[in-house]
Amino acid sequence: MLIKPRRKSFQWYVLLAIIASTVPSLILLVFTYIQTLSRAASSLEQEVESARIRTNNLLEQAESTLYRLAKDTNGQPTPEAINLLRRKIYNDPRFREAGIINEAGFLVATNFGPVDPPLKIPPEYRPNFKQKQVQLVGLFRTVLMKEKSIVISLPTTGEGRVNLLVDPIILTEYLNPSELGPEGFMVFKKQNGQVLAALGRVPQDPAIAQGDRITVSKLSKNEKVKITASLTKAWALRDWKNSVYVAFGVSLLCAAMMVWLVMRITRRTQGLSQEILLGLQNDEFVLHYQPVIELATGQCIGSEALIRWQHPEHGLIFPDAFIPIAEETGVIELITQWVIQRAIQDQAEVLQQFPHLHLAINLSATELSSPRLLQTISEALNQPQVPQNQIIFEITEQNFIIEEDGIAAQAIAGIRKLSSQIALDDFGTGYSNLDYLRRFQFDYLKIDRSFTRSIGSGSVIVSIVETIIELGCKLDVQIIAEGVETEKQLQYLLDKEVKLAQGWLFSKSLAIADFKDFIAAQSS
Repeated sequence: MLIKPRRKSFQWYVLLAIIASTVPSLILLVFTYIQTLSRAASSLEQEVESARIRTNNLLEQAESTLYRLAKDTNGQPTPEAINLLRRKIYNDPRFREAGIINEAGFLVATNFGPVDPPLKIPPEYRPNFKQKQVQLVGLFRTVLMKEKSIVISLPTTGEGRVNLLVDPIILTEYLNPSELGPEGFMVFKKQNGQVLAALGRVPQDPAIAQGDRITVSKLSKNEKVKITASLTKAWALRDWKNSVYVAFGVSLLCAAMMVWLVMRITRRTQGLSQEILLGLQNDEFVLHYQPVIELATGQCIGSEALIRWQHPEHGLIFPDAFIPIAEETGVIELITQWVIQRAIQDQAEVLQQFPHLHLAINLSATELSSPRLLQTISEALNQPQVPQNQIIFEITEQNFIIEEDGIAAQAIAGIRKLSSQIALDDFGTGYSNLDYLRRFQFDYLKIDRSFTRSIGSGSVIVSIVETIIELGCKLDVQIIAEGVETEKQLQYLLDKEVKLAQGWLFSKSLAIADFKDFIAAQSS
């Protein structure tokens, strides 16, 4: 039965490649987006806090100055009082004008001299004479220069009041408008909402001010002034947007490269799987047999079947080059079916002359979970000239997956029911789970060639070889050493009473005809 290979759609691989190349960039962009807005909000809060400190200092100094003026002038526009106003304004450049207002609401004197005739102050700019503390009156124009100023007022011990006029620019002069952007602003307001000073364009509609923006507000120490700063998120993200374009370009390039690579690998894999199928159809695969030697007698007591691909263009190809592709694409089922059938056919011929030989056949880790495996083995063994107990199926430990009640465990149990034997290949290179050694009762443990190579080298790995041999003795399992190449290795194994081995010291893997000649030469 011809089994079509499983074609894994590379669309999924392409999708995974795109995700793998873009998701990290997207995560980074989201992180930097949040970080950029957080940094902008923190910077804006620092600016507002700095403005609050300056406002507090200004109001505290104004309050101190007003108390001194109120006490010394008693609200009377005398020459001494006017001189005192002049000295205060001269000593503190933050104040542009000082004045005295009588009980009728007329400005009667400033630091420039008497106001004649007295200037009547509009009701909205008059301080509340009933309140005996410093008041932030609002904006008013100076007498001399007619410039808008912030009026700070305090009652005297008499009937009048003294006031100070502050240039609004004092509150904003240290700020850099470019930091707030074209639509950003900072505004200083009285409790009633009157604007005392502002930087940038302050929206009239509160909804606009609360839109897609970053806004921070703080009150002055005496809660007379509310300071609010705001900028748009678009302005805060102006530099971040540039990084978006760069990241998008890099992600796009990475995605394109990964997609190209995935498509190339996938198409190569699918192409090779088709070539393997063609090789099976054209009978390009062959089996070579590695003799297994009984060390005590030096006689061959069996062999291990090893697949080779006699490629018409590339010559002899070893299984490491095509088995992984076959496992990935599903062609391994065809290969396993062919190996089992061909190996047992060859074994039937060999047993006619040498009936004592056993045969070992490797099973792929993926094939161990195939529901067709037992059927393939059963059909191949259904011939009387091949005793089933002389067939050994080898399972590689490195890829062995233990399933308590799974298909793999059922396959091992099924092989045992057919009276065949089971070997655990490359023991010590995988998980070395002692529990599955007990549970599955393997007939053979094969020492991997990487461990055998360490014999005689002084390597600490030799201790692993000793452990495997001792373990085999305790479990009553036959030990087969792979990769024996030197006399020193052979002598070590003999000293440790290892009974079976294979390797180039005895013979390389042989084609079936050469294998028959090798056995015949030994017999003679």
